[in-house]
Amino acid sequence: MARKSIDELEVFLLAQDVPTLAGVLLELSHEHDAVRHRLERLRLATGRRAWLRRSASA
Repeated sequence: MARKSIDELEVFLLAQDVPTLAGVLLELSHEHDAVRHRLERLRLATGRRAWLRRSASA
């Protein structure tokens, strides 16, 4: 993909609202194992960071 196309796609994606992007990711996760696995890793990492923040403030 040419750099210009990537830049245009980035601008487009950054302009989308959260529910739209979440819906697209959920749809893709049902169709593609790699997307589902990546979202699961993201969820686990986010949960771990939240746990570390709570532990540090205790």
